[in-house]
Amino acid sequence: RNGTLRATAPQPPLADFSSNDYLGLARDRDLATAHLAAELALVGADAQTNGSTGSRLLTGAAAAHDEFEAFAAAFHGRDAALLFGSGHAANCAALATLPQPGDVVLYDERSHNSSRFGLARSRATEATPFPHNDAAACKALLRAARRDRPDAGLIVAVEAVYSMDGDEAPLSALADACLEDGHAALVVDEAHATGILGPEGRGAASSLPRPLRAAVLAQVHTFGKAA
Repeated sequence: RNGTLRATAPQPPLADFSSNDYLGLARDRDLATAHLAAELALVGADAQTNGSTGSRLLTGAAAAHDEFEAFAAAFHGRDAALLFGSGHAANCAALATLPQPGDVVLYDERSHNSSRFGLARSRATEATPFPHNDAAACKALLRAARRDRPDAGLIVAVEAVYSMDGDEAPLSALADACLEDGHAALVVDEAHATGILGPEGRGAASSLPRPLRAAVLAQVHTFGKAA
């Protein structure tokens, strides 16, 4: 009645300017062939090729999970990696679990819904937005938060590339602000940067000089866009 009902239907072949398939990998025949060959190779290896059988905590854990996480951690130069079923779930989980009681989270006002969803379920004492891509405003809020809560953990949550506008976060300036604090840390949603930015598509944070990378607590990458 109010115009919110939308019908969905398969789309005919069109020039794609609206999906997340940035590099056209969803229709790449070579990638499909390699994927199918890898799946077939598992059939004779007693692998759970048709389903996980359960959550990873119960019966769904597989060697492939551990192997991929080890590869992802090495590829991105991180201490560890954790695989999720979707980028939305990963981003939500990161911001729901990383902030601890007493912590303060500063997030860009144009952060994705998944970030806000996670923050709403976090144990952070305070979550405050700052003006979009305004590193100076973020630094001022960091200083104020440190003054008011000397022992608090401070987290700055941003997107490497903002999906609705296509602009990039000023990661160097934000990382510098975190390092100036001494204990603040960056959480970077790389969903729209993975496969596009950074060496070999490792994401925007991977392009930061090594001293600034020390400010990055976590990066969230997805498979649904360019990777």
